[in-house]
Amino acid sequence: MKQKWSIVTALLSLALFLLSTLGIGVSSAMASTQDGYSMKPPLIIASSQVSPHSADYVYPDAIGTYVPGETIVEGSDYNLYQCKPFPEGGWCNQTPDAYGPVEGWFWSDAWDLYATCNPNSADYVYPDGIGTYVPGETIVEGSDYNLYQCKPFPEGGWCNQTPDAYGPVEGWVWSDAWDLYQTCTPKS
Repeated sequence: MKQKWSIVTALLSLALFLLSTLGIGVSSAMASTQDGYSMKPPLIIASSQVSPHSADYVYPDAIGTYVPGETIVEGSDYNLYQCKPFPEGGWCNQTPDAYGPVEGWFWSDAWDLYATCNPNSADYVYPDGIGTYVPGETIVEGSDYNLYQCKPFPEGGWCNQTPDAYGPVEGWVWSDAWDLYQTCTPKS
């Protein structure tokens, strides 16, 4: 019976890895079998927004579908903006020249600053400083320009290990060590 659980756990672990590489958040829980074996099967809770600091869209993507009081977009300055509640939020879906966050003439009529993001505000650009990262505290800029926070102890101990395995985004088990802290996608 133990071998059967190992195969199931391995397949579910692979599925979780694939979900995490797609940017889908997952959580897990402990369980026990009737014969007393303890195991940690994954309880998958999928979320395309893995961080409270993530945007729903990069402005002006999906303009016309923004929900007043709910939609959060990333502006051209890397900061996050929330569409104001109705009735002001109706302006969020209008022309970017007039209502685009930061750059529109009347942008503050439609949007509220939700969170700031400066891709240069990280403690390090990964892998600089490896070996000195503090679990639960250190924030690094990944190769995708997003900010990642080293998980709290004990998982955060992996932050200081080999980049091939634990480097944010590019390491094959990076999500064991790092949490997406904030999206800071550069504009082209």
